Amino acid sequence: AAILYYAGVPLYGPTIPTMLLRCVPPNQRGRVMGLDGAINTVARILSPLVLGWVYQTHGSTMAFGVAGMATLTGAMIAISRRLLVLWNAKNNQQQQQTRDGTSGGGGEQRRVA
Repeated sequence: AAILYYAGVPLYGPTIPTMLLRCVPPNQRGRVMGLDGAINTVARILSPLVLGWVYQTHGSTMAFGVAGMATLTGAMIAISRRLLVLWNAKNNQQQQQTRDGTSGGGGEQRRVA
């Protein structure tokens, strides 16, 4: 597990901020990057405290179960958000095509003389 952790941390570090910078409008990037940093800092403080308490009171099985559920919940939120973004992009594209009067089928045909 430690090998996976130490292999994943260097990948996570540059990946998430880069992804955030691509997804966020330039005028909101500072706020979003600050929020990301604040959430990570708070999580690094609270998660050992909470999971340590769960481990002491309920045992290792419950502690790992809580950690797994937190990971699964985060993954489901990320996947749901990604699907929502893709769905909105598809709908926006269809609305733009409807407004422009195109069907997306290749546009006008040209006559060859």
